[in-house]
Amino acid sequence: MSDFQLASEVRKLLTIRRGVHKVKLEDLTIPFYIRTNVDPDRASFFRARYEKGDYVAPILVTEETLQVGDGRTRILGAQQAGKRDIDVIFCAEANRETLIAAALMCNAPMNASLPPTEGDILHTMDLMVREGVSQRNIKAYVVRATGLAPAHVRKLLRTIEKRDEVRRINLARDDVAKEVPMAEAAKTHGVPLKKLKDAIAGKKSKGKPATLLEGPKAAITTTATRANRSFGQNFGTATKHFEDKLISEDELESILRHEFSKVRALGALVNSHKDRFEKLTGKKIDIRKSKNLDK
Repeated sequence: MSDFQLASEVRKLLTIRRGVHKVKLEDLTIPFYIRTNVDPDRASFFRARYEKGDYVAPILVTEETLQVGDGRTRILGAQQAGKRDIDVIFCAEANRETLIAAALMCNAPMNASLPPTEGDILHTMDLMVREGVSQRNIKAYVVRATGLAPAHVRKLLRTIEKRDEVRRINLARDDVAKEVPMAEAAKTHGVPLKKLKDAIAGKKSKGKPATLLEGPKAAITTTATRANRSFGQNFGTATKHFEDKLISEDELESILRHEFSKVRALGALVNSHKDRFEKLTGKKIDIRKSKNLDK
């Protein structure tokens, strides 16, 4: 087995225990997500290594509560490979701010095999804001982890502030809907009374929730469109090669099976998102039976 060393920045934040241990997958808890989504190709890569018995670096887990600090994609790969347990390195229990910062240090270096997107970084910064981490500390964590310019990180923080205000306005609106006085709801959630009144009156705002979803939905649509086009073009090319007697029936079948494996991995990712939705909302859904899948 290869030697494994966590980055020095992570070791500065957490007390790492010696040795690699086995833990059942079902006993693990993922308390937060550093990336906005799991890369299906990366999960398939780990799945193949687990199936072959090749070395995969251990994931990072707190020693008592078994909270996953780093290793979400490896967990998915292990699950897809039918594994029941996974190699872990334990760290001492730590507060949520420290765990999020350590996870950021594990995932965010721009020279990593899969560097984070700006959406991933914004998501992590938003997590920190909700945990009450000071802007000074957030900026320090992100600059250390990613190497981004401090000025750019400040710009990202302003974006987070706008999102956070929208979230707090929505919470205040929910309270008003429950007959909490408007002034009290505004004070409780720290939002200007005028902005709350405008939101309830339906006045347009640059930060309204529908606007916040336009970017992610557009990105998903673009990715899906590219995937459909790529699958069609590549299978069409393989079919032409088969018709021209350049490849065998078995080789054409292997293309189809490879395509299916990628779609199955993507389906597993969507199911994990569905599970997360149900956990967050308490609402059970059957996406396949939805009358409007794009709702």
